[in-house]
Amino acid sequence: MLGLDLDSTLMMCRSADAARSRPDAELLRIEVPEDIVADCDATGRATSLERVRMRSRHGLRYFSLREAGRTIAGTWVIHGGRRFLDEAMLLFEMQPGDACLRDVFVAPGRRGERVFQRLVDALECGPLAGMHALWSCVDAGNRASVQAHAHSGFECRSRIRALRCGDWLLLRSLEIPAGLECRAYESRRRVLRLDDRARAFRAAHLA
Repeated sequence: MLGLDLDSTLMMCRSADAARSRPDAELLRIEVPEDIVADCDATGRATSLERVRMRSRHGLRYFSLREAGRTIAGTWVIHGGRRFLDEAMLLFEMQPGDACLRDVFVAPGRRGERVFQRLVDALECGPLAGMHALWSCVDAGNRASVQAHAHSGFECRSRIRALRCGDWLLLRSLEIPAGLECRAYESRRRVLRLDDRARAFRAAHLA
């Protein structure tokens, strides 16, 4: 019997004029794949060298927020490139002045301390200085993440839903937020079969 998996993603955005604080922790960009895996392990987040290298090939950069030499949060960032939302087979084209977060993670023992906001502030005062907008694709079912984004000045611009059943995507709802260009695989279809051509599209853009 095939199971049903419902994905509901909030497209949240923080504008360049959002209030921010001066960074009070060290932000490091890590480039060596093995070091990225180690940094993720330090916060209890599992990843693999294969996934790290794949994301690097697609132009994502990894940043670590550290306090007293210890990692307290990390995230991937795509700046002026593409963000592929594989759950709905949707490819966002970022504007040159836009960036998007991917897989933000805060160390379990530091949650509830506004660490996410400190991470975002450090990014916007450092490597993302001068950008126009910062996007984040947030799992609507993760209330803690949604609240952390809202407290940090992010606003929900749209919700994208997709129900997966085996090799089928059912009832796709592609609410494309203003300010983002996108290309979806078979965008007019609410029912989509994940055949060989669809899987090839996914494999070419997955990061």
